[in-house]
Amino acid sequence: MELDPKPTAALCLPELEISALLQGRMLAMLCATFIKPQRMLALRPIPDRLNPRSHDSPYRFTDLNSELIAPAIRAIVVCQECQIVENLEDVDAIAALTIWSEDFLARSIATKGHIFLATVRTFRLLTPHPLDHDFEDLTAVGKCVVMPRPFCGGNPEPVLPEAVFKRRLQQLRDRQPPEHSELEALQTALADAAATLPAATQLDNSIQAFLGWRVPGRSSRLSPWMSKIAKLGASSEGNEFERTVRKAMISLGFSNTSQNSKASLDPEGVGGAGGLDFVCEAPYLVIGECKSSSRDTLPDSVFSQLIHLGNKHLNPEEYERAIKLVISVGNPNSHARKTALGNRMNLIKPATLERLVKLNALYPGALNLWELEDCLKNPPYAQEADDQINAFVDEKIEQLKIRTFVIDCFKRLAVSGNTKSVGAEQVHAVYVTSQPPKLLEMTELHEVAVELSSPLTGYLGREKGRDWRGDRFFWLRDLAIEKI
Repeated sequence: MELDPKPTAALCLPELEISALLQGRMLAMLCATFIKPQRMLALRPIPDRLNPRSHDSPYRFTDLNSELIAPAIRAIVVCQECQIVENLEDVDAIAALTIWSEDFLARSIATKGHIFLATVRTFRLLTPHPLDHDFEDLTAVGKCVVMPRPFCGGNPEPVLPEAVFKRRLQQLRDRQPPEHSELEALQTALADAAATLPAATQLDNSIQAFLGWRVPGRSSRLSPWMSKIAKLGASSEGNEFERTVRKAMISLGFSNTSQNSKASLDPEGVGGAGGLDFVCEAPYLVIGECKSSSRDTLPDSVFSQLIHLGNKHLNPEEYERAIKLVISVGNPNSHARKTALGNRMNLIKPATLERLVKLNALYPGALNLWELEDCLKNPPYAQEADDQINAFVDEKIEQLKIRTFVIDCFKRLAVSGNTKSVGAEQVHAVYVTSQPPKLLEMTELHEVAVELSSPLTGYLGREKGRDWRGDRFFWLRDLAIEKI
């Protein structure tokens, strides 16, 4: 989408409400006046600490985290329609589809006789429009103001794909109840825990993607620490690097229930003197040494220490079957390399671990720990293991690109043929003649389509036929692939 013309006015909203729009949690705004359909507006944040609506307990959720920190305009909206809501009978349905409470909406209607409810399509600005300071005119909430300077934000991307947006817009128009209210309640309960627990973050992301609030393949799904692994690995912050590596292993799906602090995966702790830097018990045993340094060469002592501490805290059978990891930016010297090869040790760079974590966070289900185990258990070892893991990640991204291409073929057929659903044979004909990333047999393409139509992925819809040839599929949303 090109910003032409650029917005000349901004609607002032509390940060938390802008955050809910950016998260895809709701499609509506409460305005002080009527907003004309198709009008484009920037959203100017009013800090939560100054939110005049907060005195009326306006929100159903008290633990929503605002995404807006530094004063800046990070979103624009295009109004679809603006309703004048006067009927108190609509309050429950509107509340269920937004973040406002029933009591707040009912009080607003009782006080003013009506509310202006604008339904909008929200676009995230990848290049925000900076603001000099927080906007503190508390009387401006819900009102339009002139932009303080010519708009310079850019690179807007829709928060929700068009098909998902249209479905949820119709849901709001018809006052239909949420499709998965129990999952929404669970997501709200996870919101606080997701800030510190990697496992909660992964579940939170999956639920939001399933609900249609977020689109898998967006960098907004990454917790800040995930982008710091490589940087910490090249620093002198050894303890912080160790804690972050532990978080990384948990986020990948590893766990450890041991209470032994010297052989732990506690993300708030470290192994300390005489302790292993991290130990994963399930789904298979992994022990590791973290070495943060900017030096290019690793001494033999790094690998020898893992041998010593591994034998100290594990019995001989456990040590023998454990996968052994050293995570560091350096390359082993000749003695260290000999030790690593002789003891089947994998040397993984922090940047490679960061790629694994981001792959798993951005595309839940793309990383299979049992496939990763095959890479780690088998040769090559030492620094060559890092190349093998990067090749493993590259292969997963290629598989995702195939799925993106398949989704696009369904989308193109639906648009060009003005039809809702198509069969695998039709799509296969388009797929093989469109320079795909990899040729697929018709049955292979059908298997991919079935995978993409699973309720846990939701990129395609499926109308099941008598056999696989009778299955019909329809496009629901895009899969965006990011560079990892």
